[in-house]
Amino acid sequence: MTNIEMLSAESRRVYCAFMNRYNKLHNGFICDYGARHLPHYDGTSTEKPKYGKAITHKSGKDYKPVWPKIAKSAESSGLLVIELIRSQFDASIGGPPSANSCHGPRAIKLALERKTDIVQEYSNLFNSYKKIIDMSVTSYGKFIDSKQAYVDIVLLSKVPDICKVNILLMMQLEDLIPDNVMMEAIEEYSLRPDIYDAAWGGALHSTFVINASMRIKTSRVQLGIYTDKLIL
Repeated sequence: MTNIEMLSAESRRVYCAFMNRYNKLHNGFICDYGARHLPHYDGTSTEKPKYGKAITHKSGKDYKPVWPKIAKSAESSGLLVIELIRSQFDASIGGPPSANSCHGPRAIKLALERKTDIVQEYSNLFNSYKKIIDMSVTSYGKFIDSKQAYVDIVLLSKVPDICKVNILLMMQLEDLIPDNVMMEAIEEYSLRPDIYDAAWGGALHSTFVINASMRIKTSRVQLGIYTDKLIL
């Protein structure tokens, strides 16, 4: 596969991942968006989409794949495809963004603007989350008489699951982390690996990063992407 083809495949995976996350958070259901052919985005061929090629749809319209356009925008701007796509979802109002909005000058401009402060923003958020958990543990300290009690207090804290999970892993309490909490944390990381790696760094447990990386690889296989050479 050429670099553009790999970036195209990764663009599809990332966009579908964000669409599935959007449906889960805003519509209240889990779907398998991207598991089937997406004519408007993959191209109107019923075969595996190929770079720059399309077959006329039965409606008479000829949809060419959008993913190579996103890949070219990423390559020309020095951005990651995940930055281009994520910035559109972060800025969307009233519904999920079209994949066609994830490439071109406007998409690049928005992604660059968003990239400037986001690492510092997430670094500050982690410090805030850590303080919230510390306050919860201090407030209910007299009730902590077991490892499970400590875990329960952390899990009840009003912070994202990715923070709870990594703090509990650092405390070597992985056996007490509920599966649904772990999966939610991994899903969140998979949409922002570049940000979390840069902003949280040492606060991310190695076991968590390994499990999250395996989840990303699995999603590539499910979408017919067989390579470890893609760069997020």
